[in-house]
Amino acid sequence: MKKKDFDVITILIGIIVGAFIGYFIGHSTENTQPVINPTQETGYVYLLQLAKYDNPDGAINFQTLAKNKGFDVEIVYDGVYYIYGAIGISEESLSQIKLSYEAKGYSCIVRKEYMLDLPNSIIDDQYAYDFYLECINNLISSLSNEQIIISDKYYIEPVNLELFSTLTILQTIQNSSLKARAQLQAYRLLVQNLK
Repeated sequence: MKKKDFDVITILIGIIVGAFIGYFIGHSTENTQPVINPTQETGYVYLLQLAKYDNPDGAINFQTLAKNKGFDVEIVYDGVYYIYGAIGISEESLSQIKLSYEAKGYSCIVRKEYMLDLPNSIIDDQYAYDFYLECINNLISSLSNEQIIISDKYYIEPVNLELFSTLTILQTIQNSSLKARAQLQAYRLLVQNLK
């Protein structure tokens, strides 16, 4: 065998082996991409808005009347006082709740809100920023019926005890109506502390 023949065979074997390795690497990484529901946008929540007021007295009166009719609503101040009856991961997830409010005479609209920008108001405080971002992701996970994971460091030193407690409840609660109330409360606490 001549040296020239040996070089050609070595090059051909190298190309074939390289092609197989490239094929297997490419094949193994293409299946590891996260599966995203194309109808669900990441970072958004949907809120069932029952009313909005310029003053707190009107909002508190509305809340009292709703409570007398058997509805637990949250007042969320965001420039004006919004009254929300439910929170969900999609507009469809609120459709049955919306019908129950409308049956009692309430006119409702569904608002879509992007949550992941909220911690930008405290971007200079990395510990607080990480805490609130984790809380937002956990709220979204809870709305998607996924597991909530709270970092160990927040069990030792939570930035906001009330929000931490609400998320701890969401982590373990089984009662669906209490869970829905806690999710809406978590949203209120996030907006209250970050806007």
